[in-house]
Amino acid sequence: MENKAVLQTSELLSRGIRKSKLKKGSKEEVLESLIEEARSAIVQLQNIRKYYEFVTDRELVEYAIYREKAEEERISYLLKKIKELANKDII
Repeated sequence: MENKAVLQTSELLSRGIRKSKLKKGSKEEVLESLIEEARSAIVQLQNIRKYYEFVTDRELVEYAIYREKAEEERISYLLKKIKELANKDII
């Protein structure tokens, strides 16, 4: 179960990085893409937190905790990239 979560989180991070790199447009377009990815991550985090209400099995609770921490790291990473790009003059 944990390996599946690791792969899922890794895939989501890679997708976010690819999106930002594949966009060859302006700084604003890249920023908008990263912001949209961060918004999506926040929604995912909210959904994960709601998931806690429905699980009672110990393993599922552990899985939810793991996913929550992974999503928090993803959001942190995206916000860092947004701030870096916003402070750059050139991409």
